[in-house]
Amino acid sequence: MKISHEVKIGFAVFVILIMFIWTYNFLKGRDILSSTVYYYVIYDEINGLEESSPVTLNGYKIGAVSRIGFVPGKKGELEVKIIIEELVNLPSTTIAEIYNLDLLGTKAIRLITGDGKDFITKGDTLQGQVETALQDQIGNQLYPLKEKAENLMVSLDSVLGIIQYTFNSDFSNDLSESIRHINNILSDLDTMVVKKDGSLTSTMSHIESITRNLEKNNEALTRTLENFASISDSIAKSNIRSSINYLDQSLENFNSILSKINNGTGTAGMLVNNDSLYKQLVETIESLNFLLKDMQMNPKRYVHFSLLNLGRTIVVNENPDKKKSESVDN
Repeated sequence: MKISHEVKIGFAVFVILIMFIWTYNFLKGRDILSSTVYYYVIYDEINGLEESSPVTLNGYKIGAVSRIGFVPGKKGELEVKIIIEELVNLPSTTIAEIYNLDLLGTKAIRLITGDGKDFITKGDTLQGQVETALQDQIGNQLYPLKEKAENLMVSLDSVLGIIQYTFNSDFSNDLSESIRHINNILSDLDTMVVKKDGSLTSTMSHIESITRNLEKNNEALTRTLENFASISDSIAKSNIRSSINYLDQSLENFNSILSKINNGTGTAGMLVNNDSLYKQLVETIESLNFLLKDMQMNPKRYVHFSLLNLGRTIVVNENPDKKKSESVDN
C-alpha cells in the first residue's frame, strides 16, 4: 500500500505540533506525559512570582507553578495553580509560602507541612503566605537605626550650637584665668611639700612623732586598757541596780514627807504652815529663857537649904514680891 504524499505531510505536521506543545509545557515546568496533581493557592501579592517557578518540599523540587491569574469576583486577589509531579501526601494544614530562591530575588514556592491528620486531594486550595524579602528585612532593621541616626544628628547639631555659643572670647579668657589659678595652687602645694619649713611638712613630722610615741608607749596603753576593762567588769558585777532602786525608793519617801509637810499634815507640817503654833513655841522658849536666867540670878527664890534646921524648908514663889515659908517637922 502506497502512502500518499499529503498523508506524509499531515503526519509530519501533527508530530511537529505535538512536540511543540510538549516543549512549551516542558519549558513552563509541566510534563504532559506524566501523571500529575494540581492545587490552587490564593495570595494578596506574589512579589514577582512567575509561571514555571519551582515548587519545593524540604528543599527538593516536586513541581512548578502552572498558571497565575486574578480570582474572579475578588478585589485584586491572585490565584496560583501549582502542579505536583511527585506522589506526595500533603496534610490539610500545608502552607504554600513564596520565598527567595537565591540572592538575585528569584521567587519560588515551598510547601510547609503541618501536623494535620487529614490529607488534601487534587484541586484543593492551600493556604498561602509570603516570606519577607531580604531587602525588606534589612530595611526593617535599618529603619530604626536610620531614625536614631537622624535624632543623633539633630542632638549633635544642638550640642555644637551650645558649644559654639559657650566657647566665646569671654569664656576663653575665664578658662585661661582659671587654669592660671590652678597652676598657682599646684605650685603652692609643691612648695609646701618640698620645702622643710612648709606647714604640710611640719604637720607630717608631728604626726610621725605622735606615731612613734604611741609605738613606744604601746605596753602602757595596753595595761591602761586592761585596767579599764577590769573596772568595767567590776562595775558590771556590782549590785548597782539594787542600790539605784533603793535610792529611788528613798527619794520617793522623802518626796512623800515633803508633800505632807506642804499640806500641813503632822507636827512638822503644822509647824511650817501654822504661824500661831510657831508664835506660841517662840513665846514658850522665851519664857523658859527668862525663867532660867531668873533662877541663875536669884536661886534663893526657888530653893533654900539650912544646915542647922533638921527640917526641910520649902519655898514657894507665888509672887516675886511676896514669900511664904512652911516648916515641916519630922
